[in-house]
Order: sequence, then structure tokens, then C-alpha cells
Amino acid sequence: MSLNEIFNWLLSYANGMTISFMLAVGVFIDALLGSSWRKANGVRRNSRGFFNGFLKNISLALIPATFWLANILFYYLPPDPTHPQFHYNPVMFDFISIGTGVYIGDWLLHSILANWKLSGRTISPLIEKWIQEEYDSKIDQHNLTKVNKIGDEDKNE
Repeated sequence: MSLNEIFNWLLSYANGMTISFMLAVGVFIDALLGSSWRKANGVRRNSRGFFNGFLKNISLALIPATFWLANILFYYLPPDPTHPQFHYNPVMFDFISIGTGVYIGDWLLHSILANWKLSGRTISPLIEKWIQEEYDSKIDQHNLTKVNKIGDEDKNE
């Protein structure tokens, strides 16, 4: 396969709807892991913060699909005779969808991995350094004293 064929294949499957679906799956995984560590640490799972966070994540996951729908809308709108300098470029919307999907996916991956670590599962030290800020934020947000921050050593052992 040539580089051009690979690029065309990626663009045919990397539309906003596909990216939003993958992000939505990530949101559900994040919610399951978040629920798991909340249960293990005695934090309420039916709290307002949990549901607000879930709704915020789902909203963010749907942003690439919004660009995809805008792409369809612009495709079917008649050309504007008053602005002939505007040239519709469908690839532009694909690039915007991919860019926002990668940005939101990176943020969501941080949350998934931090919830993975908080739920008591092991994680690589390299990944621990990468998710340090998100991990510490989740601990501080819920005032968890049972769980040590990454890099902290338990003085009682």
C-alpha cells in the first residue's frame, strides 16, 4: 500500500461520527473505572459530581460528530452566489474532527489511566509520570487519604 492509499483509508474511516463513537466508548470505560475506585474508597457513586462529569465527558465526545454533521450540512447547502470566493472543502472538516478527537482522546486517556490506578490496578512507572497531574487532581478533589499519591512512600511500612 502506498502512503496515499493509507491516508485515504484513514480519512474514509476517521470521520467525526467514528471518532465520537470511540470517545463515547472511552467515556463509558472511564465511568466504570471511576465507579470502581469510588466504591473501593467509600466515595458515593451517585453523587452530583459523578453524573456531571459523565455528562461533560459525553458532551465532549460528541464534538467531532458535530463537525461531521456540519460537513454534511455544508455539502447539501446550495452555493452562495453573493460569496463566490467561498469554496467548500470537505477535508477541512475531517481534519478538524480528527484534531479535536485526538485532543479530547488524550484528555480522556489521562482520566481513564488515573481511574485505572485509583481502582488499585498496577500501571507502568512511565505512564504514572504521564498521568501524575490527573491522578493528584482526583485524589485532592475527593480528599482521599487512604490512597497515596504517585511517588509518595508510605512511612508506616
